[in-house]
Amino acid sequence: MTFTIDTPEIVDAPEMPWVGVRHRVTMQQMDQPAQSFATVAAWIAEHGATSEGPPFYKYEVIDMEAELTVVAGFAVDEPQQPDDTVFVGTLPAGRYLTVTHVGHPQDLVEVTRQLLEYAASNGLTFDCTPDQREWAARLEFYVSDESADMTTWETELAFKLAD
Repeated sequence: MTFTIDTPEIVDAPEMPWVGVRHRVTMQQMDQPAQSFATVAAWIAEHGATSEGPPFYKYEVIDMEAELTVVAGFAVDEPQQPDDTVFVGTLPAGRYLTVTHVGHPQDLVEVTRQLLEYAASNGLTFDCTPDQREWAARLEFYVSDESADMTTWETELAFKLAD
């Protein structure tokens, strides 16, 4: 299927604490981190925290040929303490290049490619290493309920821009 993404937008985002589970996976295993969302949501409820938005993947290290380091998590209202179940961190404040995709998650590789091309053709630089391997914040927010028809899923991509 050929499609073109909507015009991306630049948004200013505040610093936001998060709670999640870190995974090291190959591209063929990208569905595995999502299995942690229920664990993280239960942890948040058990610890009296409040999630601030939909679940997300935070791509920390990307090596499409080998392995990716991905956090499956939620932004939360206040910083939390890590334990044997979850990691914690902070999504950095700053400008993010965003685009929303409505469609099957299998399309996200193409959506990402187009977002990266848009940035390059518009002189935008991401907050990442020059080889785009390690990222300050490269996020996929899963806005739709996972029980919805996958062809209508809404996913927001938000990639932090360099200051």
